[in-house]
Amino acid sequence: MFCKAILSIRTCITQGSPTLFTPRMITEFLCKEKIQLAAITDVNTCLNAPAFSICCKRHGILALYGMEAWCKDKKALVLFTNLNTAMDFNYAWYRTLPVDFPQDLHGQDPRQYCVDEDDGILSVEKKYLQVASPVSFNELKEEVESKGGLVFKNEALPDRCKQPIEEIFQLKKNFLDFDIGDCGLFSANESINFQAIRTGFEKLQGS
Repeated sequence: MFCKAILSIRTCITQGSPTLFTPRMITEFLCKEKIQLAAITDVNTCLNAPAFSICCKRHGILALYGMEAWCKDKKALVLFTNLNTAMDFNYAWYRTLPVDFPQDLHGQDPRQYCVDEDDGILSVEKKYLQVASPVSFNELKEEVESKGGLVFKNEALPDRCKQPIEEIFQLKKNFLDFDIGDCGLFSANESINFQAIRTGFEKLQGS
């Protein structure tokens, strides 16, 4: 079974992403492209996940919540089906990040916007997010899995899905026909079936 998916979306809170990459703008575009499953994975934060959740519900898109977590030894993709669990993890992970803001950003806009579902700016993140936590990948994996989430090494996604995106239409480069096998997208309680997501990633890594 295949579903049309995008499994790595960065929004306007990730430094270097266009400011127009708000959850509202992104999900409106994904709806037009008939995307069924979408994951928000900003660098080291889930702060735009609440707005993303609301916007996905508006358009009938199944949402996963997570981040691209930068560990001390490698980068990882963290995913949860439950928004509250993702936010609890977000605040714990945030506390592990260094506090220093780098002086040289190579001309990039340092502003990192947390927004609501209608593009209203809730805050501008003061801590620079694109830094490595002192936490190791194995420590991260243990913590996330204890909360019912999934962790994949960043290379689980094809290289084309990790390229910088400069405009909304380039999101198409990251669309996947995500093969979830015979699992079905929903579990018995009508939540997203994580085994289906795991199966899809395993197939990606084996392709």
